Amino acid sequence: MIRRRAAGAALAVLTLACVGPAGAEAPPPVDRPGPVGLALGPNGLVWVAFDDAIHGIDLDAAPGAPARVVGTLRDGWETKSPATCPSCDFVLFTARRGAESAIYAAPLDGSRPPVALRAPGSAAGWKQLVLHPSGRTAYATDSKRDRIWEFAIDPEGPAITGEGVLAEIDGAYFIHLLADGTLLVSSRSRRLHWLGLDGRVRAEWNLREACGFGVIRAVVAHPRTGMLYLLKNRSVMRIEPTDDGSGIASCVHVVGAAGSPEGFRDACGHTIRFDRPHDLEVAADGTELLVSDTGNDALRRIPLEPGPGAGCVTTRPLGDAAGR
Repeated sequence: MIRRRAAGAALAVLTLACVGPAGAEAPPPVDRPGPVGLALGPNGLVWVAFDDAIHGIDLDAAPGAPARVVGTLRDGWETKSPATCPSCDFVLFTARRGAESAIYAAPLDGSRPPVALRAPGSAAGWKQLVLHPSGRTAYATDSKRDRIWEFAIDPEGPAITGEGVLAEIDGAYFIHLLADGTLLVSSRSRRLHWLGLDGRVRAEWNLREACGFGVIRAVVAHPRTGMLYLLKNRSVMRIEPTDDGSGIASCVHVVGAAGSPEGFRDACGHTIRFDRPHDLEVAADGTELLVSDTGNDALRRIPLEPGPGAGCVTTRPLGDAAGR
């Protein structure tokens, strides 16, 4: 379900002004690559792709508490996009080494090494994965062949038991599974595509024209309101399509602003700073957004509930938790 406004509503590009305490100005020390892809999993853990492994982070644990490390790869492979589900005991993830990419699976308890479900190769450009809550269907973007793939998953393996091309989208990049099973796909043309279960495009929005978007990093939908949140290079925006899906009714900066410099700052509204943010998730209860801030080696947390902290970013450093 996507929350939309009536057609003809005036388009507005706004920045939310928040009142809150000024945050830290100095970035956490970083001497190696930070987090990239995010996924929400069972037991309240956030699964984060770090370098050559997938790390399960408990946000309620004390900073620096050890993470659960699974899916460790070797020989220069980097993990990129994890996917799991509330009932899953495994994680799927994409990985890359130079021009090669692959899809792996690993048990969440770390009892076995990762297994390649799609062998390493340079023909496909596996970018991002999402997994249905049942754990039996996965979707992946193939940025080299401009395709959205649908995979039948046997959770007992896990293993891929069937596959097919769901849709072809020029420059397909990031993907998000909505509660009704439909998909949102961003493309390098700064467009957002809403796909039905049959692979047909229900709506397509040019966010470059409507909202002044540069690069769309990631997109998620709020589990209760259906509101869309998109991660740009240095800001997070809330997007409301029109009721008939023909266009965008409003674009609101939740945190950050167009043209903000890279860096680190915990603050509110447009004054916060990111350094190469990569992925975006919304908590299962809808109370906050999570951003993987690669350059700052941290998870940035953005409360969404009404109150003095709404739209004020706080930081969870991850270097110690990841044993780095």
